[in-house]
Formats: sequence, C-alpha cells, structure tokens
Amino acid sequence: MKDFLTEFQYNFGKGNDDYIDYHDNGQVHIHIKDNEKQVFDHSGSLIYKIVPFYKYEGLKIYDRYAYEVYKYNASGVIISYQEFSGFLSKLSLDITYRDDGSLEKKIIYDGQLYDNQDIYRKERTEVEYYPNGNVKTETRYRICDPNEENSFGIYSIRRIERDFFENGSINIIRKFDSSDRLSEFIFDDFSSLQDLYGWAFEYDIELPEDESKLKNILNLDLSETSELINYLPKSISKLKNLTLLDLSGNNLTTLPKTIGKLANLETLNIGYNNLTHLPESIGSLVKLKDLDLSNNEINQLPESMNQLVKLEALNIGYNNFTHLPESIGSLVKLKDLDLSNNKINQLPESMNQLVKLETLNIGYNNLTHLPESIGSLANLETLDVTDNQLTHLPESISILANLETLDVTDNQLTHLPKAIDKLIYLETLSVSGNNFSN
Repeated sequence: MKDFLTEFQYNFGKGNDDYIDYHDNGQVHIHIKDNEKQVFDHSGSLIYKIVPFYKYEGLKIYDRYAYEVYKYNASGVIISYQEFSGFLSKLSLDITYRDDGSLEKKIIYDGQLYDNQDIYRKERTEVEYYPNGNVKTETRYRICDPNEENSFGIYSIRRIERDFFENGSINIIRKFDSSDRLSEFIFDDFSSLQDLYGWAFEYDIELPEDESKLKNILNLDLSETSELINYLPKSISKLKNLTLLDLSGNNLTTLPKTIGKLANLETLNIGYNNLTHLPESIGSLVKLKDLDLSNNEINQLPESMNQLVKLEALNIGYNNFTHLPESIGSLVKLKDLDLSNNKINQLPESMNQLVKLETLNIGYNNLTHLPESIGSLANLETLDVTDNQLTHLPESISILANLETLDVTDNQLTHLPKAIDKLIYLETLSVSGNNFSN
C-alpha cells in the first residue's frame, strides 16, 4: 500500500482536487473528484486505476493486469460483479483420474494444457477504501493467460472451480483416465454440466440411470480424442437434450440405432471416421440442421434421410457415392450441399426442388453433364463442378441470377453458353483446364 500511496502522491499530490488524508489511527482517506484516475509511474507506465462508484459510496483500486470490477456500498457489501468473460471462455478444467485413485486438475487455456502454477503464477494486493474511513487490504490470486494479455482476479483456487461448475462460466470435463468413479463424479457433483469434451468411451463408461443428471448437457464433443473412439455406446440416447454431437476424427465404423433418440439434435458431425453406412434411425433426428458425413466410406444414404426437412447444411464429401437418391429433393431447406470427391456420375432430377440452395460443390466426381433443371436453383451463389467430365453446360445455367462464383476448372468443355453474360452478379469464373478452341 505504501508504494501505491507514494505513486498517488507523485501523480496528484495534496493541493489538487485529488489528495490523501492520513489519520493518527492509521486510516487513510482518498479524495478524487473525477470519475476515474489513472496512476502512472515515473516512466509513464500505467500501474493503477482508481475508480469511485455510486457517488463515492465505494472506491476500488486495481492494477493494470486486472479485468474485474467490484462495486461496494457504504457498508462494504459487494453490490455487483463483472468479469472478463472473453478470457474465461478460453479456459477449461482438465480432470484426470489416476489408477491409485488420486485426482489431478489442470487448466487448459486456448487449447493448450498448463500446470496450475503457469496459470496461477501471479498474486496482487488489492486495497479497498470506504467512506467510513475503513481500509481493506487483501491478497488475491489471479489466473493469467500465458501471454499476459488478459487476466482474471480470483479469491482462491476453489473459487475458480466453483465458477467452472456452478455459475456456468466453464462447464467442461476434458480428459479422463479411469472408469467407475468417473461417471459418478461428473454427474453427481457437476449435474449442471452443459458441455462435455473428450469423453473417453474406450473405458466403457456408462451414463447414469438417473436421466435428471443429464438434462443440462447440450453439447458433446468427442472429436479427435487422444484415444480414438471405436464405437458409441447405446447409452448415448440418454442425452435427451443434446443439440450438438461432434464425433469427428475417430475410428467409428458404425453408429448405434439409439442415436435416433436424440430428438433435439441440431448439429451432428461424424466426419473423418470409417463409417460404411448410416442407421435408418438417423431419419428420426427431425430437428437436425447441420450434418457432416465427410471423409468416410459411405456409398449410399438411408431412405429415411427424406425426413430431415430442417436440414440446412449437408456435407458428404470424400465418400464412395456413385449416385444420390431422388429423396434428396425432400431436403427443401438445404442451403449448403457438398458432394465433392465421390464417384457420382449423375444428379437426380429432384435436386430442382432445393430452391434455397446457396452453395453447391460437386467437384471431383464423374459427371458428364448437368441437368437443365439446375436452372431452378434461383438462390445459388456458388457452383463448383471442378474436375468432372463435362462436355457442355446447360443453357439454363444463365438464369442463375444470383450466381457469384462458377468454377468449371478441369473438365472437357469446348464452349460456354452464349447467355452466360446474363449472370450480372458473377464475380469469379474459373475455366482453366478445358478444351476451348478460342
């Protein structure tokens, strides 16, 4: 506190509107007229801010690293609290069970794992002044990002864990390496969890029977786990309120039929696995908006797909499709459709019903022609047919009034439609690698 008072006197000094009164009983009164004062050291670096609240009902002094604000009334009671949420959004808690039963907790910041001391490596002394003359000095821990760009003041390590699991700041379990106790630990102690990351199903962990402990889980991210997942347990169906499920980057060869019970699912990513087929029950996911099946070994879509009428984005790129079912025309809300890197040789006529389609990628297939009905896709903005075997483009392509990007690179085109100049919004036209004579 002495250093602070010295710097305060250096910056302002008695005789100005801002000054310090010292009392024989050890109390110190600080007088400031403005809404905020910044205190600089001799080199000009900011070291403190002094902020009065509610017409001098409370005074808070905090240093340049802090991104927290506490407001006090005249009795010294905190009346509001604001935290640096952008920093907190990058934090998660890594919990590891050891075979000996011990529990290890580490902090992950922005995707990188740090020992506690790396995050809790700073302390500071906070001085609070009140109108009744009281002065309160308290040393607080601070968690900091490794680059010291941001920090978040805390009372204690326990406070951080409470914020993670009770107040909803961070509700993530990221790493496990044991079995039975783990399942009980998560759902009994942290039943408010909304997000689960890196859940290691390779330990055959079963979800609890009491589904009330699962009602808050909205997002389950199992993508690219350290121990690749080979299967998804049937108990996944207990996550009734799940809206996002990310299984990408694993070794899944099949999905359980019970996946169809995730009635509230809106986003499903199962890209980069070894799936050869999908269960018919996937058609029960009637709220699904985003489905990523890319980079698998799938060669056909189940007929039940026509029930996914709310689907807006579908990616089946990098699979083994040779054709698409006519039922794809039922997906009338589709805006983004990626069919690239398959073996498709013909598009179904029913695609003319996808009138909301904005992006269509059918590059790297075996198409020899596009149907005239493609002109029905009035909202299409991007059309990519790179690396096919097209010898001509349909005249109807000239009525795609909103088309901005057309890529026909590496085909066998000898000419373009004469009316292509009607595409007044066309910004990018790629035609290299064709057989144009002129």
